[in-house]
Amino acid sequence: MSVQDLETRIEVLSAEIERQKEVLNQLERSKRAAQRELNTLRDPIAHLPLEISSEIFRHCAPAFPRPPNPRVVPMLLLNICNAWSTIALSTPALWVTLAIHNPCDELLQIWLQRARGYSLSVKLMGMDGTRELNKEITTVGKYSKQLKHLEIYGEEPDLDPFIAVGSFPHLETLEIGCLELDIDEVSITQIIHLLNAATNLVELTLHNISTFLDYNKEPALLRIRSLKFGTSTDPAQHNSHDDFLEYVSLPGLTTLLLAFNVISPLDFSLFLERSSPPLQRLGLGPGSYEITFDYLDRCFRIVPSLRHLELHIVSTCLGDLLLALASSSSELLPNLESLEMRYHLTVPLPIAYEVLLRALSVRRERLRRFGLKGENVDDPGQEVCNALKRLAADGMEIYIGSDDYNFISS
Repeated sequence: MSVQDLETRIEVLSAEIERQKEVLNQLERSKRAAQRELNTLRDPIAHLPLEISSEIFRHCAPAFPRPPNPRVVPMLLLNICNAWSTIALSTPALWVTLAIHNPCDELLQIWLQRARGYSLSVKLMGMDGTRELNKEITTVGKYSKQLKHLEIYGEEPDLDPFIAVGSFPHLETLEIGCLELDIDEVSITQIIHLLNAATNLVELTLHNISTFLDYNKEPALLRIRSLKFGTSTDPAQHNSHDDFLEYVSLPGLTTLLLAFNVISPLDFSLFLERSSPPLQRLGLGPGSYEITFDYLDRCFRIVPSLRHLELHIVSTCLGDLLLALASSSSELLPNLESLEMRYHLTVPLPIAYEVLLRALSVRRERLRRFGLKGENVDDPGQEVCNALKRLAADGMEIYIGSDDYNFISS
């Protein structure tokens, strides 16, 4: 057989192979379609009323915003069978939470459309620059009347796209954070403008946000009930500028966590006097090391409703605080239920444990939790530990020691 004949033969075989591949692909598609049809006939979900199957699927959805993932509900449901895909697309509640960590405005629009008129929880992470993040903010802004929870993190968060939206009538929680440590400052006027647009906002969290002072009006009256200068429950991590408090009045505030990064003790006490809030929880971070007990005493007496106190302390302040709590005639913090204190200095922390025991005994009817954590907290000794254990046996939760070691349970 000649070279030309062999080349022709190879071409014919190659063409037949391609044809057979297409036949095989068609058979595979037909098999998958038949399998989906069989799954539908066998699937009890497909025979349920839509209201019930939708409710079952809804319980599989994540409670908090997560990035889209083909292995996670709701996208997972689109890949099971036609019946499940139809149910998923007919269940708006599956599409009400979303986290976008990389710019993808098209996906964002499709997702939000599937949520229809339901309340939305959205988290935007603009790690690739401000322009892309602002584009996504504009898209989310079209659904401003549906937003219930919103988180925005960027390299340099810009509030102008939010303000341009106009209003967020149903927004309950707002979290704004910066992904960079060295950032441009955010206008206090912009923050106040944005908060005034969210008339039903309950909680505001500012994480790693620096502010510049451009507000020269009377303190703005805001309705929020929870204000956190950071995302961690540890006040040591609340690293945003907290002088924002100098320019607002928050008469409904029940939770406040701040690190005392910028605000002075005097301005903080003036904020409390101006707001007179029904504060339930107060967390003061390492900046409160600078506060004398006189200022603490002044602040605490403004908010007698306080039930939960988290405080970073120095030895002199600790002694004065324990003495005040140990006095049976003291009106300081009459509703206190939990007191958690942290000590971060490298020098040992001397503690008058007899005063501590007296304070816990005097307050035992209402105080149910006490914690003192630090790497350099003095050993209470066996006699004190036994007395503290008796209080613990009576129902009080007590922790004294480091993060890894509790003298009381040793």
